[in-house]
Amino acid sequence: MFGGSRLIGPEETVSGGLVVFGGRAEVQGVLQGDLVSLGGETVVQGQITGDLISVGGSINLLEGSRISGNIVRVGGTLVGERQVHLGGEFRTLDITGPFRLGFPFFHPPPAISAWGSVFIFFYRLLFTLLITFLFATNVRGTAATMKQEWGLSILIGFLAFILLLPVVIFFLITILGIPLALLILVGYYLAILLGQVSLYYLLGQWLMEKMGRSEQKIMGQAVLGLLGIFFLLLIIRVIPLIGGPLHLVVMALLYMVALGASLKSRFGTNRPWLARD
Repeated sequence: MFGGSRLIGPEETVSGGLVVFGGRAEVQGVLQGDLVSLGGETVVQGQITGDLISVGGSINLLEGSRISGNIVRVGGTLVGERQVHLGGEFRTLDITGPFRLGFPFFHPPPAISAWGSVFIFFYRLLFTLLITFLFATNVRGTAATMKQEWGLSILIGFLAFILLLPVVIFFLITILGIPLALLILVGYYLAILLGQVSLYYLLGQWLMEKMGRSEQKIMGQAVLGLLGIFFLLLIIRVIPLIGGPLHLVVMALLYMVALGASLKSRFGTNRPWLARD
């Protein structure tokens, strides 16, 4: 069901499960199967014989609610967990980190104060220095892929972005798959970090060449690139009328190319994902 509202009344029994996209699902009677809600609101006062899975939405469990399976919550909110009779277990995973920390690495959201912006900048600077110091070879490898195959990198980054949720959910709903889901999220987040620092380095290298100082070390080039992107996005943001939307588009492209290049280059190693005999 897309949008809208679905109510299972107190005297009603529905078989086969229910999937809701961006709408409201309320169970007062009996749902024989799983209830999956993507970005919607879920209210349970009756019984669900399967699992309750909510991604990026809200769950409200009222007194007397019964769920025979598990409650799987990926992001979103949960209210009333002490009022439900649960046959399985609660499984909660906050995946907002990769999304929340991905874009703001380039420019802080407008709600953040001036001091907060300064803090975020130095935070970016810290992880830029750390990654270029520890993983210089990986940064160079990722930057080379980004430069040579930027179009394919954007495509890979976009696919990775949209596939993250379904893949994580697939592993999360099985007990054995929970460690794999966490591993995927960690890998995704590390790919973003490496890709962004590689992007800083690539831009800084280009700026150094324009200034006739191409022999500078990778750390200095990355810091220069960080400054360049920071001020570029700051300038774009203040453009009248189109500044806000253009800012989001540019951030999205930078995000996708950084993520995609990191994955395409196998974290800058350019080695196969699986070792060959």
